[in-house]
Amino acid sequence: MTTGIGAHPLISFDVGPETIHVRDELEEQDLQLCATAPDELDPQPALTDLFMFPVDNAITVTVSELHADAYHGTALWNADGEHLGEFTTTPWELPRGTYFVNIQGTVNGYLRIDDATFTGVHRESESGDAPLEFTFDEPTQVSIGARSFHTRPQTTITVPDEPEAMLEALAYLGSSIKEYSCERSWPTLRGHPPAIERGDRLEIPPELSRPETGVTISVPATYADVYRVAPLVFYLGADVEVGDRPELRLENGYVEPLETDARSLEETVDELLETCLLLDSLTRADGYLSGPRYEYDELAPHLPFYPPNLYEESISAQLLEYLEVSPSLLEPYVPRWPMTAVLQPRPEDVELLPALLNVLSKVHVDDGTEETTVPAAPTPSETSVSTAKTGPRTATGLDSTTGTETNARQRAPTDRVLDRNRTESAPQSRSPILTCYTGSGTDVGIETGTDTDTDTKLPANASCIRREAFENALSYSLSEIADAEITYVTDSHPRGDRVRQTIDDTAPTHRLEPGRITVLEQPSKRDVARTLESDLDFLYCDLPVSSDGIECRDGVLDPAEVDDVGVKTFVLSGSAILTAGLELVRRGAFAGAILENAVSPDRVVRLTKTLLQGHPLVEAVRLTEIDDRSTVRFVGNPAHPIVRRDGGAIPQRLDVVSTSADEHDLFVYYQLTDFHRIGSVSRFIDDCAYDAYQLNGTTVRQPHRLSTSDVVSLLEDDSHVLRLNGQPYDGEVDPETFVRESVRRTLRDVQ
Repeated sequence: MTTGIGAHPLISFDVGPETIHVRDELEEQDLQLCATAPDELDPQPALTDLFMFPVDNAITVTVSELHADAYHGTALWNADGEHLGEFTTTPWELPRGTYFVNIQGTVNGYLRIDDATFTGVHRESESGDAPLEFTFDEPTQVSIGARSFHTRPQTTITVPDEPEAMLEALAYLGSSIKEYSCERSWPTLRGHPPAIERGDRLEIPPELSRPETGVTISVPATYADVYRVAPLVFYLGADVEVGDRPELRLENGYVEPLETDARSLEETVDELLETCLLLDSLTRADGYLSGPRYEYDELAPHLPFYPPNLYEESISAQLLEYLEVSPSLLEPYVPRWPMTAVLQPRPEDVELLPALLNVLSKVHVDDGTEETTVPAAPTPSETSVSTAKTGPRTATGLDSTTGTETNARQRAPTDRVLDRNRTESAPQSRSPILTCYTGSGTDVGIETGTDTDTDTKLPANASCIRREAFENALSYSLSEIADAEITYVTDSHPRGDRVRQTIDDTAPTHRLEPGRITVLEQPSKRDVARTLESDLDFLYCDLPVSSDGIECRDGVLDPAEVDDVGVKTFVLSGSAILTAGLELVRRGAFAGAILENAVSPDRVVRLTKTLLQGHPLVEAVRLTEIDDRSTVRFVGNPAHPIVRRDGGAIPQRLDVVSTSADEHDLFVYYQLTDFHRIGSVSRFIDDCAYDAYQLNGTTVRQPHRLSTSDVVSLLEDDSHVLRLNGQPYDGEVDPETFVRESVRRTLRDVQ
């Protein structure tokens, strides 16, 4: 095995006579490159600093040809860092020069090609794949580097049950960030923080170091305050000190209070986190990935600084400028945040912090001293995005496999339809996609096993989060859509028949391979236990659930009797309580929804359809309006998707609002998930769309209106969620009839 200078345990290389295996050790994934050399590849260690992008390890080989078969995307830059585009099936002849190439697959690979002329092309093959192939005019030294996707902890910090020790450990969590510049706003440059476990004394692995960014945050040594500042400490790479009052201190001597009589610590940290993420994404506009940006065009003329001028400045210098910007100016462009976690001021919750920071969750604390700010859950009418098979396409930015995403929904101003009087702008939702709790009274019923009011103490549409949920999600490899396994369990033959009929009528369930959907009627305890133990991507069970467990035809199955739950995501319906769902999470699942009332079979199948489009459970419940028909509470991490779309594509939603019989406004949104995290960008490619990327997690109204035929084309593509005038389209009628009836009804209501 070949390692590079300054070798990093995250990436290794195994070089054979004609193959180069690039291994992401943490993710246990490989990228295989095939090469032709004049004599031999002659692998040598390479400096990681040679690359334009951060890489964990690198080697240099001498090649005449080089190609890769398995990848999701490619990109090319010249020696000056100018983004030149992507390779296609048309050969691209490059003049002599130095170039950088990104090859995205299950491993994030990079090439540095020095002083060479070569041709790059995606070669067509009989299998339908298009291998990426480089042919060099002469033997050429190519440096091959890779950066781990780093979606899981590399190591573990041990902390005793003392807030002072946790405060010291907090500064090391930012060691997973690959580069402390504005580029860290790209999610793939923010690796998963080290795990934290409780122990007798503070133990920090020697390979970890405190980032040196010139930023210090001081807070009182309490669990509540340490938790509240954790996201900002992580993102800024700040040092942490004990102080009488929360403060942000910069190396140039500037001090910013983080708590005042008018603003709580939580409010200030939330606002600063939003400000830094958004303005960093503008400052990097001419950085690693250049390209037109919607938010840049809208905001830059109104900022007190020119964002590219800050690119080479220190974080302290950047923050001085950022703090001069009014939050009200930025608010319409701030992404809808993926998660807000409400922790308890106790040592038990410390082990959740790394997983929360990995998705850049905001952190609030329920300590009984002040009202915890928890925005209301949005209604499902908020804007959507999608692309048609025959028309619009989506282009994504840096590291699109794990790091590029798109807009979040906004709350509809009235009812379930976007107000037609407000379609000139698209103000963003201030509520997170998911609010999760570690406490809120639920622990009493769970720990004692008593039948308390556990369900009612957790707010509707929120989740009761547990560390096991994140750990379980990391243990699964997400299925491709065609390979997903789905099971519906019911105690009624008529419901079973209705489910089967709806499955036959509803896309995209037809994309599943035959036999991937099972309907189980009136099962025994053993039937249900086997189902829970099986490798299922999604289980819907409407059997009654009580404090004793799941009621089967021959008795009650206690989830604690199931040794190893293989189901990834589930929905329990009826009189279900949280204890049963949490037990399933403890034993292997990563997310579940608990419905107070059963919903119709067609609604259940629509939920499955939305999950198969790549949306996580929490959004699928909202998009199918199940939360309108039943009180819903979640367990685990329902922001984690159950399937991976082809090529790592981003789940998309569109909202279309009719303004006349043949004119329609289009709003675009790409779904934030644990795989498509905040800080990345996407672009909707169509004649009606902006010729610019938009920051994922925001809603953008497109500048040109659609015709009715355009809307029909979008409806014919079932790869996305589409709402027309607030009504989702599920293929129940032909698209033209659906549009005609929706327009007639909508325009009649306006008059």
